[in-house]
Order: sequence, then structure tokens, then C-alpha cells
Amino acid sequence: MIIDYYKELEIPKTASLDEIHDRLARLQNLWRNRESSGHEKARKMIDLLNEAENIFKTDASRTKYDRELDAAGAKPKTADPNAERKANFDKWFAEANNYLNTQQYDLAKSAIDKALQYRTLNDDDALVYIQAAEIYRLNNDYRSALNYINEAIVLDKDNSWSYLTKYLIFEALDDGYNSDRHNFTIEKRKPLLEIALRNAKIKNDTITIGTTLGFFAHAWYFCNGQDVQKAVEYAHEALKYNSGDFNAKNVLDHIKMVQLQEEAYLKQQRENEEAILKQQREAEAAQLQQQRANEEAQLKYQREQQRLASERERLNLILKGISRRNRITHVIAWICAVGSVVYSVYRLYLADHGVPYGGIGYLTVIAIGFLCCAVAVDIGDEFDRGFINPISLGSWIWGFIHAFLATTMSYSELGGNPSAYSAQQGVFFNYIVAVIVAVVISYISYRIIRHINNNQFR
Repeated sequence: MIIDYYKELEIPKTASLDEIHDRLARLQNLWRNRESSGHEKARKMIDLLNEAENIFKTDASRTKYDRELDAAGAKPKTADPNAERKANFDKWFAEANNYLNTQQYDLAKSAIDKALQYRTLNDDDALVYIQAAEIYRLNNDYRSALNYINEAIVLDKDNSWSYLTKYLIFEALDDGYNSDRHNFTIEKRKPLLEIALRNAKIKNDTITIGTTLGFFAHAWYFCNGQDVQKAVEYAHEALKYNSGDFNAKNVLDHIKMVQLQEEAYLKQQRENEEAILKQQREAEAAQLQQQRANEEAQLKYQREQQRLASERERLNLILKGISRRNRITHVIAWICAVGSVVYSVYRLYLADHGVPYGGIGYLTVIAIGFLCCAVAVDIGDEFDRGFINPISLGSWIWGFIHAFLATTMSYSELGGNPSAYSAQQGVFFNYIVAVIVAVVISYISYRIIRHINNNQFR
């Protein structure tokens, strides 16, 4: 028996082909939404719409169908008094769905309000109220949304989507009093999800089962009283029934993101700790190196101080020896100076009283020699070690002058004493020889003292 698509789909026979296509598109959108909520008639209506789409695909196919319909003796459709109201309802309900699909929620709210104006008490389709509740929820009017979803549950208590929508409304309301999500727990909302899951399993609606399990995963992960293990289990189970479930994917993606962030944080923390340890090791190495350098410098300083102390001690010993030698030499020089004075006194006061002259002359020459040696000691020390004795030097000059005068006096100055004059000439000769010897001894003494001092101070 041929089906009268005009009658079944409420399409006027006078409608153009474009008008028919538009009507079919709105009806398909309407019944697909109803199919997702588990409407029992939805599947049949979608099949009927697909058949009608093929019948009214072209003018030729429509003409052929019209001839077959007429040949079957189909009677013209009687006038339906509710046709205009139903048409207006279908129009605004389709508009609301279109606005909802394009996320124009304020326009969807206006359209669904107009659609509800054409609804009567005899209409018992809960899908309209589910759609209205969803649109009002997306417009943040949770009180009105709650009223609409309760109407839907009263009309069809077995529709899983009514409970899922009510779950979302309660999540926003948080017990229906405020918007503090910190008080929202899975335990308070679990009954709604359990009812939705039970109804979906009774109807064997795998898509809705997966969606509900996704809601469970989302609740266990994001709500207060978090249980990550349960959330992961529900998410994997949801994807088995509904591979495209948003909530399940969102939970798993968020867990993966958190794991990556934790790994990055731990990696950064390890790198920071390694950097700190490296800095500490470098600082300790630098400190040890500086400590070793300080110890080496201290040890070097101590060795240098010990060396300087030893050198000072050695120099002090040398200086003591030189000082002792110089003192002895100068003592002898003082003795010679005294001898020179004695000689002068003898010459001036005792020469005419028969006191022998020659021995005292030689003593003077010896005194001159020692004085030369004393001066050579001072010169050999380069005036740095020991000291120049001005008295010794003056005595030497004084004795030399007196000895020279004593040995060069004329005969008349000696009182005309032939023996004294003869002795004087012998003393003068000896004196000249003694002076030459004293000069040689002084020079040799100077060279020896220079050599000894240089060896001692190396």
C-alpha cells in the first residue's frame, strides 16, 4: 500500500518543491534531536523522512509519485483544525534548534518561547521541555530551566537526557541556592546520573550510556571529593560506548596535561637542584682552592720569614765577628796612638837627657803601621760594617807627623850632638822602609778583608 507522504508529514499538495525540501529539512532536524533523547517514534519518522526525500528529490520523481498516489485512489486530506498551530510550533521549534546549533542562545530562547505559545496541554512530548530547559540553562536562567526539566521528567520519566540536563542545572545552581561550586559533590548528584544510566541501559542506548559515564568521569574528577582513579575508569568506559564523548576526553586530556605539567615541574625542579648543587660544588672547589692558595702563601711566608731569620742570625754572627775584629784592630790602633804621644813627649822633653832614641822611633813606625791597618779595616768594610775611628785616624796622622819631624831634625836642632844626629839619620832610613812596608801591609790587609767579607755574606 502506497504511503501518503502529504498526509503523514503534513505537506500541502500545492507546496512547491523548494517548500517541500525546506519542510523536510526542518522535520529531519527536529526528529534527530528527539532520537538522541531516546524518543521511540523518532527512528520511524527519520526513516519516513528519508523515503520522502527520495520521492520529492526532483520534479520528475514527484510527478511520478503523484500519479501513483492518484491511481491508488487516495482521498484528499481533510482539513485539520490544528494544522496552523502545529505548523507554527514546528516553525519556531526548528528556529530555536537552528539558533541553538549556532550558539545564538538569546535568539534560541526567544524562539523556544514562541514555540511554547503554540503548545497545548494535550501535547505530551517531553523533548520540547528538555530543549527549553537546555536553552534556558545556556542563558544562565537556572530557575526557569529547572522548572522546564521537571516538566519533561513528569511527562517522560524514562528519558535519560532529562536527568542529565537536570544534573547540569543543579551543577550550576549548587543545591539550587547559590553558585559556589566548591560545595558541589558527586555524592549529591550521583542519583541523577544513576537514573540516567539505568534508563539508557534498559533501552540499550549506547550513545547515552557513554555520555552518562562521561558525566560520572567529569564529576569524580572536577567536583569536590575528587577521585582520579574512578574518573579515569569511568572515562575509559565511556569511550567504549561513545568514542566521541566530550566529558571523557576532557577528563583524560586534563589528566594528561596535569601529568605533563607535573613532569615539567619535576624536571625543572631537578634542573634547579642540579644547578644549585653545581654552584655549591664550584663554590666549595673555589673555597678549597683559595684555602690551599692561602695555606701555600702562609707556608711560603713562614719559610721566607725563617730564611730571613736565619739570614739575620748569620749576618749577626758575621757582624759580631767583624765587629770583634775591628775592635781589636782599633784597640791596637789606640795603643799605637798612645805610643805616638809618648814618642812626642820623649822627643820634646827627654831627648836631651840621655834617653835612647832609636827604640822609640821604631815604636812610632809600628804604631803608624797598625793605624794604617785600622783604617784599611774600615775601608775594606765599605764603611757599612764596623766604623771609622776618627781618633785612630787622627792619631795616625799625628804620629806620622811627629815621627817625620823627629827623623828629619837638623844637626843644630839636636844640640850639635854627633851621635844623636847619626842615630837620627839611621832612624829616618829605617822609617822610610817601615812606612813602605806599612803601606804594603795596609793594602794587603784591605784586599784580604774585602775577600773575607764577600765570602761571608754570600
